[in-house]
Amino acid sequence: MEDWPTVKKQETGDSENETMIEQMEMVRRVASIAHQLRAEANVKVRQPLRKLVISVQLSKELMAILEDEVNVKTVAYSDKTEDFRKPLVEVQGLRVSLDTTLDTALKQEGFSRELIRSVNALRKKNGLTINDTITIALSGDTKEVRSTVETFREHILRSTIAQSLEWAGAQDGFEPISIDGTKLSIRITKV
Repeated sequence: MEDWPTVKKQETGDSENETMIEQMEMVRRVASIAHQLRAEANVKVRQPLRKLVISVQLSKELMAILEDEVNVKTVAYSDKTEDFRKPLVEVQGLRVSLDTTLDTALKQEGFSRELIRSVNALRKKNGLTINDTITIALSGDTKEVRSTVETFREHILRSTIAQSLEWAGAQDGFEPISIDGTKLSIRITKV
């Protein structure tokens, strides 16, 4: 029998890997704190927010991962106390502040995401697959809802694999839903 082969440690790359692992752990830690702040503010993860401020510097790639994970438009680094607003968490020298203020644009984007989720849940309930194209009919609208749907129409159509989205009076076959207290009815039809 022969001895097991010996593996030489790479001279370079080990410290890079360790640094990346440490930074990814920091991303997970910050994301966990941000999700905690969302929960305390009663803001769903599907609702986009404007800004997350952190006291640790990360690469652009890791900031982008954090933006996606926490669903914020911007992640910013700061070492200045005045840049951190409530809600704020400080843990072992790490400061994380999440801007939970919802302006009209953020509310509309969040509403459109909830509508997409509702349509896709209805697709699943009806046994439709990703290969099935649908039409969407909505009922029970207000001016604000119409404005939101029109603003995000193309995104809604793409995300639900729909060829059209129309407004109609509630009729048979409509499913009632509620999004942020707004009552709507949806009907989807396979094309």
